[in-house]
Amino acid sequence: FKRIPNAYMSLEFLYLSSNSINQVNINMFRSLKNIKIIELGNNLIEQIDTDAFSGLDNIKELYFGRNNLTNFDSCSTIQSLADKTKFTLEKLVLTENELTQIKANTFGCFSNLKVLEVIGNSIEEIDLNSFKNLNKLEVLNLEDNDLKSLEKSELFNGLANLKQLFLHENLISIIGQSVFKTLGNLELLHLALNQIETVDALLFDGLTNLKILHLDNNPIRAI
Repeated sequence: FKRIPNAYMSLEFLYLSSNSINQVNINMFRSLKNIKIIELGNNLIEQIDTDAFSGLDNIKELYFGRNNLTNFDSCSTIQSLADKTKFTLEKLVLTENELTQIKANTFGCFSNLKVLEVIGNSIEEIDLNSFKNLNKLEVLNLEDNDLKSLEKSELFNGLANLKQLFLHENLISIIGQSVFKTLGNLELLHLALNQIETVDALLFDGLTNLKILHLDNNPIRAI
């Protein structure tokens, strides 16, 4: 369908998982001014139109798991919104899509995000400052991707309130000494099931609130 009828404008929760939807167009959710949660998992979605989310004034959670997205541009989805900081989305799930890279505009315009799950994609690269606007984010899950290196010290800049970082089941073998330095509120760091052989003595400096650290199932030889 191309548009949810006006008769459903009072909806707060909409579940459309396990259908054959292949595109989210600009008018699909225009009438849903009260909607808080939209579940679109397990469809065939390849494209999200420009301004597809601009009319979702009260949205809190969007679920796009198990689709065919190769690109996601947060700024494009709310392009006509004059003050993008007012976009209310707090949780975004993009599990099991076909994303290969995280860029500055991938999530940068969703500044109220608290939970971001990008599990089971094919992400190989994260651009510098990709998370710089996400200072409310508390949970970042990048489990089961193709990351090989975390060398850039600015990689997680902006994530001042991050509490949980999941990086397990990647291909990580290189971690820069200062990559976690700005994550002073981090409580859980999951690095299991990677290719880490050595752990630098200064790697976790600055993580004064860290309570749980997973380094299991790595070929670690020295700490």
